[in-house]
Amino acid sequence: MLEDPLVSHSPDLAEGEMYENGTEITYDCPEGWDFNGNMTAVCLYGVWTYENAFCTASPCDEPMLEDPLVSHSPDLAEGEMYENGTEITYDCPEGWDFNGNMTAVCLYGVWTYENAFCTASPCDEPAPLDDLVSHSPDFAEGEMYANGTEIMYDCPEGWDFNGNMTAVCLYGVWTYENAFCTASPCEDLAPAGELVERDPSDAGPFENGTEVVYSCPDGYDFNGDMTALCLYGNWTLDQEPYCTASPCGEPLPQDGLVSHNPESSSYPSGTEVTYACPNGYDLNGNMTAVCLYGMWTNEAVFCTASPCEDLAPAGELVERDPMMRTLHHVVSHQSKMGWFLIILRLVLTNGTEVAYACPNGYDLNGNMTAVCLYGMWTNEAVFCTASPCEDLAPAGELVERDPSDAGPFENGTEVDYSCPDGYDFNGDMTAICLYGNWTLDQEPYCSDGLVSHNPETSSYPSGTEVTYACPNGYDLNGNMTAVCLYGMWTNEAVFCTASPCGDHPKDGLVSHNPEVVLIQVEPSNLYMSEWIRSQWKYDFSLSLWEWTNEAVFCTASPCEDLAPAGELVERDPSDAGPFENGTEVDYSCPDGYDFNGDMTAICLYGNWTLDQEPYCTASPCGEPLPQDGLVSHIPESSSYPNGTQVTYACPNGYDLNGNMTAVCLYGMWTNEAVFCTGE
Repeated sequence: MLEDPLVSHSPDLAEGEMYENGTEITYDCPEGWDFNGNMTAVCLYGVWTYENAFCTASPCDEPMLEDPLVSHSPDLAEGEMYENGTEITYDCPEGWDFNGNMTAVCLYGVWTYENAFCTASPCDEPAPLDDLVSHSPDFAEGEMYANGTEIMYDCPEGWDFNGNMTAVCLYGVWTYENAFCTASPCEDLAPAGELVERDPSDAGPFENGTEVVYSCPDGYDFNGDMTALCLYGNWTLDQEPYCTASPCGEPLPQDGLVSHNPESSSYPSGTEVTYACPNGYDLNGNMTAVCLYGMWTNEAVFCTASPCEDLAPAGELVERDPMMRTLHHVVSHQSKMGWFLIILRLVLTNGTEVAYACPNGYDLNGNMTAVCLYGMWTNEAVFCTASPCEDLAPAGELVERDPSDAGPFENGTEVDYSCPDGYDFNGDMTAICLYGNWTLDQEPYCSDGLVSHNPETSSYPSGTEVTYACPNGYDLNGNMTAVCLYGMWTNEAVFCTASPCGDHPKDGLVSHNPEVVLIQVEPSNLYMSEWIRSQWKYDFSLSLWEWTNEAVFCTASPCEDLAPAGELVERDPSDAGPFENGTEVDYSCPDGYDFNGDMTAICLYGNWTLDQEPYCTASPCGEPLPQDGLVSHIPESSSYPNGTQVTYACPNGYDLNGNMTAVCLYGMWTNEAVFCTGE
């Protein structure tokens, strides 16, 4: 008799039938229930061996979900079973939405729901930092953006976008929402006429709200708006400003005798006036002046009667070419003593060019030529100075000089020679720089008191050869022998130095030559040749078999001298150096000169990188442009080198007004204000 009605058994006889002694039955429970107790019982002498079997509701295994992203709680350890009636709650990771029933219950070994799954979360409307930022596509209010949707940000006209241009909806979150708009700058310069100056004057772009103040250079009058404002990428401006050349007042020549034509109280820019002197006077200076930008091109005119009477001015030692003066006017005169000639003026004609030079041993200071133009020489500051000495005063290798700088040395500089401690001085004690050369009878040198010679005597016949030697532990530097020739020894510049060592510095950048320096010789015969000693690339002091210095290392060499360039070339930076490795120097020329060669040089490991050394040449002139189209000139060319002189002329029946010649000086003609008038 079983207490649990759920327990069944097999075989199961019909009601009223009896089980024979020895019959074995097997117990079982319905599906969803687990059997508890012995699975079998035997009929022994009218009693079943086991009747305590019963059924309990089956537990559940781990729920079997198709989507591995779905999690549940509680979540038992592996191998543990969920009791009948246990309820679990499903969930999805952040960025994923749950689909299906949120719960399931374990009923008799089966979960009531196992079809839950996760889908990627959509996104709400993006929220950039700036309300001005728009995006596309733009869904209607309340609509969601599916996972993976890409939008593109933009800003209104006049505003610049800042940040990533796109964002993607990934699991409910936009990949980028930090976009914002800023007012657009003005990329171009504030509009203005060609000569108008701007403040600030940089090339832009200009931030929104920047105000530019306009002005004109000296000699120009301002017209139009004084300021412009950058607003959202455009300049606010009513009238674009421009500059017009300023007019001139009455010309004021320095001499009250000079008159001018036409006469007025105000002259527009470009107006030309003609100067004149009373009868009996010559006009000195240009006959015309032009009003250019509020200033007269020439007011330095006066009345005299003289051309260039004197030699081209120069210092006492300066030589001139040509030296000849032209006889300008000779008259005769009678007195009570008889007839004689009076030379009134010896002059150099207008346009004469004189070349300057100095004697040997002197340098010329000032321009090398002067031109007589309308009674005045174009150059007066010319003189000769004694030439300096460019090189060091000559001396042996160890000799010290005072002063010790590298030169050049002014004329008259006296250099004193000396030797280091432990060396004997030989030769002249001083040298003087005279007109570019050093005065010296015997070039000085230093000798070492440690050096001995063989044979030794108080007097040596011409042709005698002696052999030099050093004490043990010292090396001889210089030739080992000397010969007495006609009262002079062929070699006395020898000295002793302590013998070297065999090791070398530990810094891999430091090189040495020769590579093998360990010399295996007896201490009594240590020797290191002058050539080996001279090849070492670092400083050291030697004591027998020990190095006093191994802490040496290499750094990139600076450039000690200025970047190479011609005489007039300007450098930036302009300091005297030394210059660190990697320094870049920019070259340029002064106004009136044309630049030739490389524009930059770079200091690399002690040398300047340069393909062509730059130099400046005086700018040539273009075709002269006299104010009158009737005026011709010779020679005729499309380009005129600096210093070229042209002569003006008029057709037959016309007179030339103005100077007959003009000179090209550094890209500008000295005179273009000439014109022709009919007879």
